[in-house]
Amino acid sequence: VVKVFRRFSGANVFTTEFIPAPSLNDILEMQQQFPRQLQAWYESNEISLKKVGRRLLESYLRQLCEEPEFDRHHVLLLRKNRIALVGIRSARSLHRSFRSTYAMFLLSMARGDSAKAADCLFLLCDSLPPIDLTEAKREVAAALRNYSARVRLFPAQPDEKSLCQLFREILLVLERHQIHVGWQFLDVQLGWSKLDESLRLAIPEENMLKRIQGYFE
Repeated sequence: VVKVFRRFSGANVFTTEFIPAPSLNDILEMQQQFPRQLQAWYESNEISLKKVGRRLLESYLRQLCEEPEFDRHHVLLLRKNRIALVGIRSARSLHRSFRSTYAMFLLSMARGDSAKAADCLFLLCDSLPPIDLTEAKREVAAALRNYSARVRLFPAQPDEKSLCQLFREILLVLERHQIHVGWQFLDVQLGWSKLDESLRLAIPEENMLKRIQGYFE
């Protein structure tokens, strides 16, 4: 927890301790420019990217009800695979019904129940058009089944493993059928999109469905 210096804080200034650690955004930039030096830094600080990536994923799942706007600029990487959240601009809560339905959507998806996951997805939408949703449900379920099959592949391209990419495909299906999700779903999706690049670096071959199922169970 970041220490706050109340003596030097006021209505317009919030002063906290300085943490000498790089942000995830710094790590991603260093990976492009100085990969060998970065690897040496990992080793000297006892950092396992796989452990960090799994911790990030579990942290985001846990924070969905508090801070869905994940931003890699505000996540610092510390020694021994620890992470610190700093500079959080706001803390918001998702509606209780949305939280429970979204959790059921993720768990159904992880368990391979694509039909139930599609039903949960429709419940997350603000409103549904007065049309037969059978075709839309079939396309959503197909996208989920395709992801479930390719997430087990090894080796695989990052897009094949990416949860964010899957959710983008699903949103395109909904858009084709004129089904509109609400701001809460989009807010959570924004968090997934900001987390995605860090997960691609840390755990590019991870079976995300297995990790999600492990989190809930």
